[in-house]
Amino acid sequence: MEPQAEIVQRERSATCPAVPDGTVAGTLMLACALIAVIALMHHPAVATRHAADMMTQIVRLAAVDRAVHGAMIAVTVALLFAFSVFSARRGLGDQTVLGGLIGYALGSVGIIAAALIDGFVVPLIATAYAADAPAALPGAVAALRLCGAAIQAATAFGLAATSIALALWSINLVRTSAIPVRLTGAVGLIAAVAPAIVFFVTGMTVTTHTLVAIMLPEAIWYGAVGVLLVRRII
Repeated sequence: MEPQAEIVQRERSATCPAVPDGTVAGTLMLACALIAVIALMHHPAVATRHAADMMTQIVRLAAVDRAVHGAMIAVTVALLFAFSVFSARRGLGDQTVLGGLIGYALGSVGIIAAALIDGFVVPLIATAYAADAPAALPGAVAALRLCGAAIQAATAFGLAATSIALALWSINLVRTSAIPVRLTGAVGLIAAVAPAIVFFVTGMTVTTHTLVAIMLPEAIWYGAVGVLLVRRII
């Protein structure tokens, strides 16, 4: 008679494979790459610097703001899951893979923090002050400036950590003998340096246009990795 521990271990191995299937993760990457670009292209922008008008516009755009940033948060969480599967399939024993996963997780925290402040905290502040007397507006403007600084810092941190993750994962891919995988790694290395290039050309301020310029190479890489996962090449 087999020992009970061996029977339980065999049953667990049958239901929980050591390496997760990459089909769902790859499909998520393909979908998220498209959704992220579309969401960024619909990011609302305030067209005035006058305090009272700014509050009014933020309140008017609040629903779109929440939808766009809510979609970005959902995309970030879905991509973190997908890249966790990707990392498990590449092997967490490889330091570039493990480092990439840690970097991407940290980057996700930064991106989610920026999206929560921009899409939810800012509209709440504007709504609270929009109906108040004009004398209350300086306090609202100061609060929004603080939020803006926090958004810039969180976004920059998220982009930097994500870029490091892409670089580490891409190094792992370019060391593979399969040509499609190596080419995908090369694309990832380009996407990893895109934020540095964009910020060098446009300055360190994060805007919707700089985010789109940064996200396009990343989205292409996400799609390429997604195809490799769906086709079971990696």
